[in-house]
Amino acid sequence: MTTGTARPDTEERCAAGIDEQAVFGGRPQAVKTGSLAMLRELPGAIGQTIGLLWTAGRGLTVTVLACQTAAAALTGLGLLAGTRVPAALLAGGPTPQRITAAPPFLALVGGVLAARGALTAAVAEAQSRLTPRVLRHAHDRLYEATAAVELAAFDNPDWQEALSRARQRTLPAIELAVAELLAVAAAIAGLLAVGGIPATLHPCSWSC
Repeated sequence: MTTGTARPDTEERCAAGIDEQAVFGGRPQAVKTGSLAMLRELPGAIGQTIGLLWTAGRGLTVTVLACQTAAAALTGLGLLAGTRVPAALLAGGPTPQRITAAPPFLALVGGVLAARGALTAAVAEAQSRLTPRVLRHAHDRLYEATAAVELAAFDNPDWQEALSRARQRTLPAIELAVAELLAVAAAIAGLLAVGGIPATLHPCSWSC
């Protein structure tokens, strides 16, 4: 017989995990503190954030990553072209010939910088559209989880606290996690691109 009150297991489940389960769609987990505990939870948090990005805006996510990779490659190309300018100026031969050899590399550097700026703008535009989609998707998951509980659960202080925590903490944290994850991806792409430059430089490239 229905008594009109929420079942204890339902209230405990909602109070313990509505903020994480509703938003990320994962298994409720206890909040852990400490550096080691946070490091252990980091891979799971990254995976959940990637899942939100992929579900909310697959095309925009691919666009952001592709533009970041292309911008990193252009950065490496610009650095490589930049090393050719002093090499051309310091090379042997008549001075007029050395001066005329430098402008093509300068033009290449300018073109690379312009293209990289365009890609950076494209990343910013795509990310400005992607982040609201992720937040809307997280809000939808939260609303679906809220609508699935019994009405009597709204009278439970623990459940109300969990719901408030999901609205005030989890959702803003998602926005920060998305921005930081994309920034880390851009940094990794940049390091890979710049790290390959020394391998292409000959020891005598400045004087040969």
